[in-house]
Amino acid sequence: GLTNLVFVGLATDACISASAREARDLGFAAWVVADACATFDRRSVDGGPLPAALVHEVELGILSSAGGHIHSACDVLRHEFDGARVRS
Repeated sequence: GLTNLVFVGLATDACISASAREARDLGFAAWVVADACATFDRRSVDGGPLPAALVHEVELGILSSAGGHIHSACDVLRHEFDGARVRS
């Protein structure tokens, strides 16, 4: 059966994060492909700008600390096609 789910797309801090967390709750290993995800500029609670790159990096850090596996597209493809084990 399936054990790993791979997540790519928009937006890192919304759909990707929610889906990866739900996958972990259901017992799957959630692999987020950092360079195949992105987000948008956001506003802080006081209205200040939060650049998309910062929001993306912060969310990847949060997901990683919550047990998500953050990888590059190259690492995921290498694992899939070379049979190499991606380090978590």
